[in-house]
Formats: sequence, structure tokens, C-alpha cells
Amino acid sequence: MSLKRISMELTARSCAWVLLAAVLSAALFSGSSIAQTVTNDLTATSSDHYQITGDDPYIIFNPKQQSEKARYLSIDLGSHLTGVPLEVFFSSQQDLFNPYYKISFTVSSFPAALQLPTDITFTESTRLRLDINQCQDCSINLESLPVLSNQIIGSATMVQPSRLQNGITSLASNSVPLNIRDWQLNDLSGEPNNFKISAGDPFLVSPQLTLSTQQLAGVYFKLKVPKSDVIWNDYQLFYQTERHTFSAQASSTFRAADSANGIVEFMFPLDFLSKEQPSDAVLERIRLDIPGISGNWALLEARLVHQGQLDDYLDKIPAQLLEIKQQRATGLSLIKKSLLNVFADIGFSISYLLLLILSACFLVRAYRANR
Repeated sequence: MSLKRISMELTARSCAWVLLAAVLSAALFSGSSIAQTVTNDLTATSSDHYQITGDDPYIIFNPKQQSEKARYLSIDLGSHLTGVPLEVFFSSQQDLFNPYYKISFTVSSFPAALQLPTDITFTESTRLRLDINQCQDCSINLESLPVLSNQIIGSATMVQPSRLQNGITSLASNSVPLNIRDWQLNDLSGEPNNFKISAGDPFLVSPQLTLSTQQLAGVYFKLKVPKSDVIWNDYQLFYQTERHTFSAQASSTFRAADSANGIVEFMFPLDFLSKEQPSDAVLERIRLDIPGISGNWALLEARLVHQGQLDDYLDKIPAQLLEIKQQRATGLSLIKKSLLNVFADIGFSISYLLLLILSACFLVRAYRANR
């Protein structure tokens, strides 16, 4: 038997079995109302209900569209997601969603209608990604896909976005001062430039930054600190990105000696945000936790440092610095996540496995027939 004939026979048989596998997959999923929907860190408990099983749960889908000039996204996800922070990403290329374009919101009751900004347009091919944040054991109802419309459907509750990000700010080539007057105070009384500690969890939070992490070297602080009764005091920086909110797993801590002149200066490096994989593309906000020292404090200066200016701030990076970063899935956790993804889409996984086995059998038979 010639190689050409073998190749033609294999091609014909492979095409037949690919078609059979496609039919099988279609039969397995024909009863699902969310066909062609992609899920991550979600496991189906029935045809329309899902359970969160990982740290990054989201749904990618084509919304039903009733209007070309949609002003609302009607959503019904079930009572378990009321009060849970949600995000809709609306700019993508082949399901790679741009973190610079998203709408953040929470819902007090479902069904809900998220009001959409007028400068965002949608087409019939629009794909959206819905992220569920800060909800480890939630279940999700997906009996119907979200709908784009120009009016509120039925008795849905109208929801205003808590934040819209429709683009990004790039860091200037020199260090950028932050307006300290707009910082929020927690367990602190007074203003950012003159405050006292009033309770047990004192920290300052920057306004929304929406800053690209490209070329970001770090953040510099200068504070007036009252005299301390101890030699060493801890300062901790939390950084919020598009992948996580303020978390101890994404923070840096340094131990500073009591200052003779009452002035403390330091810089926390943040260049790893854009360099590590997976990278963090957007710096949303920063938070500085301070030690509980009684007396008058003042935030004198806060500044974002460009990588081109790093040499000017090297002496401000603390020698005693502990950096805690987001963990990657490795070892047993990676195997567990892979198995969960397989069983979450069991129909496709079985069809694909059958196709691989059949293709291998045909190759072996063809090889033996040609010997």
C-alpha cells in the first residue's frame, strides 16, 4: 500500500471520527442554556448551576442582545451573589480581555440591570467576561445569559457602576507626586498632613490611580513620625491591582528604626508587578499601614517612581524588607486545578480523549498494514 493511499485513508477516517466526536459533544451539551460559554474556577453542579472551586472564577459569554444601543446589562445570578463585588470586562481580542476596560459593581438583589456608560458600544459579536470576587464558596445560577437592552427588563433592580475603567494612565518619565489631600484615613483622626491614631488599625489609602505598571519602579513615602517608645516599628504597603484587592498575600513590610529628627523616608519596590508572570498590568490603589505610635503624624510626601529615576531612590529602599507576592499554581495545587477543569467540562474531555485513542488506533493499523 502506498504512503499516499495510507494518508488519504487516514484523512478520511479521521474526518469521519472528528465529525462523530463533534456530534457527540453537541448531544452532550444540547440541553445547556449556556452553550459556547467559557467558565474558569467554576464546576457545574447541574445544567444551569455552578459552584466556585478556585481563586479566579469568571464567565465569558456572548450576551443576548435586544438593542444595538444597549444601555443596560440585565443579569440574574441567584441570591448567593448579592453584595458580592462583580466586574464586567468589555474589551477583548480572542477572549484575551484587556484589564484596562472594565465595570465594577455590586448587586443588592437579582434580577438586576447594570447601567452602562453611553460611550461603550456593543455588536452582535461582543464577548463579555464576568468576574466574581471575594466569594470562595458561592453558587451561581445561569439559567439564562445576561441580556443587553435599551431599557430595564421586568422588575429588575437598576444598579449603578461603583467604578468604570475605560482606559489607563501611563507613568510619566519622572517621579510623580500623589495628591496627599485626597488620601482616606482609617482609625486616624485629622487630615493626611496632620493626624493622630484613634483606634487599633491605622492606615492611609490613596485615591484611585488606574496606572499602568509598565516602567513603575515603586512608591516613595516621607512621613513625620512622633517619638516612639520602641526602637523598631513596622510599616506595611498593600497594593491593589486588576487581579486582587488589598491582601496580605500582596504586600510588603519593612522595619524602621526610630528617627532622631522625626522624619522617616522609604520606598517600596513594585517593579515586579509588570515583570513577573502572570503580571499585574494596572495599579489600582495603594495602602500604607503605620505602627501605633501616639502623637502627631503627617504624610509629607507620596510619590510614584519611574524606573528611569530608580538610581535616585536606591538609598530609600529598606534593607529589612519582606515582600509577599501572589502565589502561582504549582505542584499538587496545579494538578488539582487541572483535574477540576477536566471534570467541569466532562463531555468535551471524554470526546477529545476518544478522538485521541481512535486516531492512535488508526495510525497503528496503518503502520502494520504497510509493513
